[in-house]
Amino acid sequence: MTAKKFSNALGNIAENYVDEAVTYSVNKKVAWINWASFAACFSLVVIAILLMHYLSPNIVTPPPTENGELPDGPYVFASADWQIYDSAEALVENADLVFIGKITDIDFQVLDLANALPVSEKTPDYNRQLYTIYTVEISDTYKGDTTDVTKVRVSGGLVDYKVDEQLSVMESEKAFLREKGIPILKNYHKVKCSIGNSYLFVLKQFETGHPTIMNVDQSIFDLSEPTRKQTVGDNYNVYYVGSKDEDDRPLISAKDVIYEYGRKEWKSFNDKWKKGEYSSAQPEVPSQEATEPFDDSELRAKYPNYYVKYDKVMGVEVYIWEIADGEYRCGAMHATNRYKEPDEITPLTKNGATIEEMKIILSSCGFSREEIHLSFLKKYGMAMYEVDNKVSSETLQEIFWGN
Repeated sequence: MTAKKFSNALGNIAENYVDEAVTYSVNKKVAWINWASFAACFSLVVIAILLMHYLSPNIVTPPPTENGELPDGPYVFASADWQIYDSAEALVENADLVFIGKITDIDFQVLDLANALPVSEKTPDYNRQLYTIYTVEISDTYKGDTTDVTKVRVSGGLVDYKVDEQLSVMESEKAFLREKGIPILKNYHKVKCSIGNSYLFVLKQFETGHPTIMNVDQSIFDLSEPTRKQTVGDNYNVYYVGSKDEDDRPLISAKDVIYEYGRKEWKSFNDKWKKGEYSSAQPEVPSQEATEPFDDSELRAKYPNYYVKYDKVMGVEVYIWEIADGEYRCGAMHATNRYKEPDEITPLTKNGATIEEMKIILSSCGFSREEIHLSFLKKYGMAMYEVDNKVSSETLQEIFWGN
């Protein structure tokens, strides 16, 4: 029987909070309960022990990764198994609140997993969980009613920030497994905020308690680089284009999320961003130099036939033709395993993009250089075009890529 069934059967925890609580993975190698010694116990006692086991964080240090090792100090990893959303569209559709807010304060609180409210004398030990509480000043709301939203809660504590205070709160409120250390989420840096900085939040709001993250990877977006993609799991590479990484895991940026609410919303954000309205109010805190996000809305309006959903497996075919000496235009279409007839190719020449425009378009669509197949067109008859097989691959590479 699963932990969720145990919890529902006992009626201890509301359904929404059961979903949140039991996402913590169970490490079966941790033998802190000797099951054999309880073989003859009453069923109620067995259920209580199992409930405690399933609602506790995984306290085993995972194998270190390049950027995901456990930091020095009184910390313990608490792994979670939240749902990952495949696109910005799916993410915002399942969110209750989407907004931009500036962090004005950070504190820590032990909450009851049953309702996300402060613990009481009646709260069982295994329901006492440490949370980081961000106080936010909301500037832009994209989804939900944020009138009364002033705080955001995130499971676990923070690294290298008011460590003594976190330990003190855990001890005074008798947090579960407090002797193991401060619980921090794997990839904790993705939900670590700094006072004075603004972030894009994508959150869930349950019946009680402050709104909380949807998952570690896709809920809090740093606005210093709004076009930088947020990766999932143990991928620590940097991406600015594409919707999937090499392992077909989703890549979502703050721009992707805001763009779900229309080009006007993105333009409004972009204008404010350029003016520094979302920059840190604390210049002494080092931050990565921002790169101005590129607004391709004009290209989307000019070339809607090229901004389509391509088959990533097959790639994209780009056809290049010369309109004057050394001046080229190009068009794109779905890649196939067959030769394209002139009546299929010729319509591309009615709305050809410059090579630089096409590079931007294909980058926005997530194509790498290896996924772009180049061909050269020549004119025949009065207004028809066909593929010119005499133009070598090397020449095509030079024309399109410059090398």
